Amino acid sequence: MSFLDLSLERAYRSSSHALGRDFYAPMLQAASQYRRGSGYFASSVFSVAPHEHVEFFRRGGQMHLVCSESFSRKDLEALSEGVFDRPRVRARWTLASLDVDALGTRIGWPEFLAWAVAADLVVVKIAVPLQRESAGIYHEKIGLFIDDRGNRVAFSGSANESHLGYAGNFERLDVFASFADGAERSRAARIETQWTDLWKNQTAGLRIVPLVDALEEGLLVAHSDEPEPPARRRPRDGFVEPVLATRPEALVPDPAFDPLPHQVAAISHWAAEGGRGILEMATGAGKTIAALTLASRLYDRLGGPFVILVVAPMIHLVDQWRDVARGFGLHPIRCAEGASRWTEELSAAIDAINSGRRPILSIATTAATMSTRQFRDAIERLRRPMLLIGDEAHTYGSRAYHAALPATATYRVGLSATPERWHDDEGTRRLVSYFGPVVYRYGLGDALRDGVLTPYRYFPSIVELNDEESQQYLDLSREIARYGGADEGDDLATELVKRLLIRRARVVAAAQNKLPALRAQLEQRRRDSHILIYCGDGSVLGPDGAEVVRQVREVVRMVGRDLGMAVDSYTSETTPDDRRRLLASFSSGDLQVLVAIRCLDEGVDVPATRTAFLLASSTNPRQFVQRRGRVLRRFPGKARAEVYDFFATGALDHFSPASPQFEAMRGLVRGQLRRVEEFASLAENGPVARGVLRELRTHFRLLDFVG
Repeated sequence: MSFLDLSLERAYRSSSHALGRDFYAPMLQAASQYRRGSGYFASSVFSVAPHEHVEFFRRGGQMHLVCSESFSRKDLEALSEGVFDRPRVRARWTLASLDVDALGTRIGWPEFLAWAVAADLVVVKIAVPLQRESAGIYHEKIGLFIDDRGNRVAFSGSANESHLGYAGNFERLDVFASFADGAERSRAARIETQWTDLWKNQTAGLRIVPLVDALEEGLLVAHSDEPEPPARRRPRDGFVEPVLATRPEALVPDPAFDPLPHQVAAISHWAAEGGRGILEMATGAGKTIAALTLASRLYDRLGGPFVILVVAPMIHLVDQWRDVARGFGLHPIRCAEGASRWTEELSAAIDAINSGRRPILSIATTAATMSTRQFRDAIERLRRPMLLIGDEAHTYGSRAYHAALPATATYRVGLSATPERWHDDEGTRRLVSYFGPVVYRYGLGDALRDGVLTPYRYFPSIVELNDEESQQYLDLSREIARYGGADEGDDLATELVKRLLIRRARVVAAAQNKLPALRAQLEQRRRDSHILIYCGDGSVLGPDGAEVVRQVREVVRMVGRDLGMAVDSYTSETTPDDRRRLLASFSSGDLQVLVAIRCLDEGVDVPATRTAFLLASSTNPRQFVQRRGRVLRRFPGKARAEVYDFFATGALDHFSPASPQFEAMRGLVRGQLRRVEEFASLAENGPVARGVLRELRTHFRLLDFVG
């Protein structure tokens, strides 16, 4: 059934129509997606068309809702329950087992709402006006239905998303179809754009907040228990009151997170070593699930008040941990971005667990916050057993972070695909001294064999440095050799060598000829999506050949303007909100290409990636191992991944074995061959990938080099 089978009118008015019966129910019957912006939302809306709602959900439909922060008290409690007690609430029914006839009788509408939220059938975001002086609210009413054939029906009018809106009040809705002609089709497209901007937090004057964040920030307010108030009074009139989210923590894993055999083995090895050790597991192999399952089993064994402290290098990783932890019944206190945001909540929670009033306390923090005096003082007050989970554990081998790790953590688990610190044996020893040794290894080959990661093909592509770049590389190599022989205690010379190495790496990463090579590949993929491009942080010539611009900026320009693809960049300058928006858009395919520098190297999930282009990659194994892991995560519809690697070298006829510069260029090739060997070793087309470089290896006498 599609919208073309319906007899749609252009306007529905209560004087001549029953909006619920004549418009809302038939649209749900034919729709596959429903997107709504409504000043008020009430669970009573399900009573308008209960059978149609359930059938809509059973067909895979999902309601995406943006509304104001005002709810009835019962609905507010239901929303909180659906978010913070998700595993238990979702287990009430399945779509197949749900008794539709019990809705509104044995199953109340708020109870159904809690379940629909917990089951991700209803996804809610809250619209908060940026200027609150007038105590105004988001009061818009727009909507969009989409059917399986991509037809759109948009509407706007006076009705809220509630029983009163569709079946109680005197209301009007104007309807616009994408399959109509002229102005009507344009109006439908305009409403869709307005709603999409709303959902992506791109509407001027509004801040759009995911439901869980709105609950945790105490943004939601309860009005009277009437289904819907005629107007919202100012807070000083005493009509609305903030409702802070209660966050019971139970450590009851969602069945969706049942551990895989290798995760069970990792937990067993860690437990056998006395509750300390490092899990060396391939990127994408489920370290987070393993660690949280480990925490759950440890809590079951201890049977008393218990603290879980997760430390991650960056804020976005903290947020990822908190998202997954909710599936285990946890609601970690987020300690990041300034002490004023978390000190009071953390202090109260520590008092509660120390006194026995709280069974579990989970905390997620960044390495930087962990190093602050406020945080360390707070953690020292804990008097209960603590499990410390160190995400990207190699980070904590540095002197500063190692010194900040709490000595009071009874149990410790470090997580890393690459725990050995590159060229830093002392840092690796510090890491082991705190967490213990590696107690379990699960490599990429294991993950590919077990189907945990996606198979991949690898395509190295040779790109020649131009004459100027070759000369820069040679000049910098001579400087590095000159100062690299200084005394071991010469800190000035050591720092100079580091800067020279960075400059030389940028020359290779930003080789001008990589751009036309990339363009040639992308011209064949203009309709593809889920493409990830890793750039260097160097500069290249712009399109006019005169202006020098950052490589990432030129790649975005070329892909977007020249090739007409939907593209954006993900860099250190991208705000947290924009990062979430970009990753969501990339996952859905709306954003075809994502261009990054290094921000995706540490733990960021981009499982939708099907094709990756490596314009730049350091010789540090940790970086290219993690980048490969980013690409190989499993994703619906993703049978395999492809990795294109741009391999830089000087022109062979300029660097014969008799040339005085031969060894310097040979060093460049040898350094990159380590990466090629690592990627080709497990690729489906490994022998073919190696064969691409046979002539190059022969020329530089590296046929026997295996990395």
